[in-house]
Amino acid sequence: MVEPEFEESVGFVARAMRNFGLADLILVNPLVTVGSLARARAGHAQNILDQVRLSSSLKKAVRGTDLAAGTTAQRARSLHRILRRPSTPREFSERVKGICGTVALVFGREGTGLTNEELDLCDLIITIPASEKYPTLNISHASTTIFYELHNSNRDDSREGLLG
Repeated sequence: MVEPEFEESVGFVARAMRNFGLADLILVNPLVTVGSLARARAGHAQNILDQVRLSSSLKKAVRGTDLAAGTTAQRARSLHRILRRPSTPREFSERVKGICGTVALVFGREGTGLTNEELDLCDLIITIPASEKYPTLNISHASTTIFYELHNSNRDDSREGLLG
């Protein structure tokens, strides 16, 4: 999470991470501390908050990862901006399915998202298709949607039984 502005958002994202089996949360230049509001919203994800790592820059935070995926509600206006041709969360989860390595999901500021320079540090972009009248999702809702798709694409459906 780049420069999170609300403690509650950090807690809600940690909770969503726990729901879908993710554990490594990095805060880049947080504008808040991980305090009682974050902990109240995290529910049973206190362990994620206990192990939160801080980074002074996004470049440092994604260093050593095998793939960095930035999130944005803004689509590129130019067809020449290949980086800004976004994947949906489902397309992204299918692209990374089976990857052995570290994948970083980069979420921007609640108010302004990621800058173009920050998006340039990412290998690909994820956008959640939403209403054109209000296309920007809250960071906790966006993260939950992406985490769900990742979790769902990695399930072994052969273990699922039929009802009946």
